[in-house]
Parts: sequence; C-alpha cells; structure tokens
Amino acid sequence: MASEGPLNGATFASMADGDKAWTNPGNAATSNGSYATCADPGEILSTDSLRATNFSFAIPSDATIDGVVAEVEKKASLDTALNFFVDSGVFLIVGGAPVGNDKSIAGHWTTSDAYSVHGGAADMWGTTLTPAQVNASNFGFQIKALETSITLPVTASIDHMRITVYYTEAPAVTGNALFFQPGD
Repeated sequence: MASEGPLNGATFASMADGDKAWTNPGNAATSNGSYATCADPGEILSTDSLRATNFSFAIPSDATIDGVVAEVEKKASLDTALNFFVDSGVFLIVGGAPVGNDKSIAGHWTTSDAYSVHGGAADMWGTTLTPAQVNASNFGFQIKALETSITLPVTASIDHMRITVYYTEAPAVTGNALFFQPGD
C-alpha cells in the first residue's frame, strides 16, 4: 500500500450550514498558531462546516483508493462539564459535496491544540473513490462542531486541516510476449 500526504488544502470556506460562521477559514491551511475561529456568545449552537479542499493530490490514474485519513488540529477556549465543543459532522467532500459516513469523534475538544484523526488507512468512509475524484480540486473534507453550553462564551479554534490518501498501485505490466505455434 502506498500513500500521499499528509497534504494541506489550498481552499477553505465556512459553509453557512449551521448557526455561526467561521472567521478567517484560510488560517486552517497550516499549523502555525493562526486560527480559523467560531465564537459563541453563550448559547447552544452549531458552527457552520469548515471545509478544506484543493489538496493537489497526484494519485496514479490506475490506482485503487484504500482509505482516507483526515486530521484536524483544534481546541476550545473552555473545557468544563457545562461548556465545550464536540464534533457534530466530519465528512469527505467529493465533487464539491459531502459524501459517506460521519467520522465525528466522541468527546469534547481540549483547551490546547491537539490533532483529531478521522478515518484510517483502510477506511473508505462508507463511499468509493476514484483517483480522478481524489485528484480533483473539489475533493477534501469538512468539520462541524456543536457548542453544548448555555451559560458562558466559548470559542472553537482550528489551526490546521490536512489529509492523507492510501492507495494500491496497479500491477506493472512487463513486456509483450508473442507465442507461435509450430506450423505458424
């Protein structure tokens, strides 16, 4: 099995499918302490999905896709029993649209940067993928969070989103052999 990545996305967007937009979505392009953020004034809300695409994969066209790992470096400003963010939707993006199974991870976001790992080397997220789909600029993934407090302001922060694709290369074809039967 071969892999390509982890690669950084080049296009980031807040998808307007929740209660609150992400500020500075492009800050999730690299792990550098500059964050895409979604601030909650202290009510239960769902963030918009933060979508990362345009990863510039170059998977061979005759390969078989085996699995996808998406990683998100994230944190929340508060971490208490009443005030935190949890994943509420992590999906692959194929052809510009969410597909497959939700790969949210149970548990609340921590107060320090930590990568969450979604999927695996042999995890197809409940869908099938071709090299052409993975190599396309509209391939990627998105994450959405739910803030579960109704009391204190809290901010969700994402520092980095990256993705790795695992694949099997097609067997090499070696030479052409011509066979002649006696009498040919």
